[in-house]
Amino acid sequence: MTKKKITKTGEKKKAAGKTGARKSPAKKASASKGKKSSPPSETNQGPMALLLLLILVVGTGLAAHLFFKPSQRDVSLKGDKDISSPLSRIHKEPRVIKPEKPVLTIEKTLKKPEIIRQEEKSIPTYEVFPKKEVERERVQPVKEKRPDQPVVAIIIDDMGYDPAIAEAFMALDIPLTFSVLPHSPHGVRIANRAHERGYEVMLHLPMQPVEYPRIHPGPGALFLSMEPDELIETLRHNLSAIPHIRGVNNHMGSALTASESHINQIFTVLKKENLFFIDSRTAADSRCRPSARMFQLPFAERDVFLDHIQHKDAIKRELDRLFRIADKHGNALGIGHPHRVTLEELQRVLPGVKDRYRFVYASEFVAFVE
Repeated sequence: MTKKKITKTGEKKKAAGKTGARKSPAKKASASKGKKSSPPSETNQGPMALLLLLILVVGTGLAAHLFFKPSQRDVSLKGDKDISSPLSRIHKEPRVIKPEKPVLTIEKTLKKPEIIRQEEKSIPTYEVFPKKEVERERVQPVKEKRPDQPVVAIIIDDMGYDPAIAEAFMALDIPLTFSVLPHSPHGVRIANRAHERGYEVMLHLPMQPVEYPRIHPGPGALFLSMEPDELIETLRHNLSAIPHIRGVNNHMGSALTASESHINQIFTVLKKENLFFIDSRTAADSRCRPSARMFQLPFAERDVFLDHIQHKDAIKRELDRLFRIADKHGNALGIGHPHRVTLEELQRVLPGVKDRYRFVYASEFVAFVE
């Protein structure tokens, strides 16, 4: 009995649940209809607006970061110049070099009007002058110990770089001897021109100075380090480089002329070639005179450098000294260089002394050393 009652009550409950389930959709529908009809509250719209504003701000910032990033990078390269970046090093190097080029070209254009100075700067060092002159016994010409007129010889060294000034020296109309550097750009042309006009030509032989290697004597130079065969071969090459030469004098050579063995090697060749030698006296301890005596080589020594100071007053003073030596000893030998100021001072002084002195070529001045 009890079991039947239980089952009946369970069946009743199930039936009631089904009827309740059938009724619930209606209630839900009525509830939803009630919600739709009610107006939206302000509390629900506020968070949504803030969210949209936040999304808009973030999106704008992201877009600005993406689109404006390259320009910021360029600015950092131009302004900050990050050294660690390879791109900054690539851009920085041309900016250092480019401004310098216009400055150099401006300097060159400013110096162009000074034609003479520009030419002299392109010419190698003419001579290394001795710091102090040393008194010595003079070499007297054998033929004319005391001529009626004092004899003066002037040699213009270092020819070969400026044909125009060579022509100007030839226009002085006195016997001048032109000593031409071997392998100089216009040496052959100047030698041929001087020979055509009746002037005498010598080889200006480069030799090692005491100041070497700080000062280089130039192409064809003879050095103390050379073996005899190399020295003689270089000398012969230099002798063949300049036409019409009658003799030789040294260009620089304060170190080599002090070496008797090297001078003996040179004089052996000059003797065979029937050439004379003039010692420019760039060294006080030169061994050229005893070697010339031994080889019986026609020889002479410089008395005055006319233009070791390139100023008209200094050149005038040296010319006066040259003429005083000629008055005292009967002869004097001066050496000048192709400077414009030297030319101008000779043009001014020579017309007034032509009648007092006999100007001769170097070959007429040399003599055998007794």
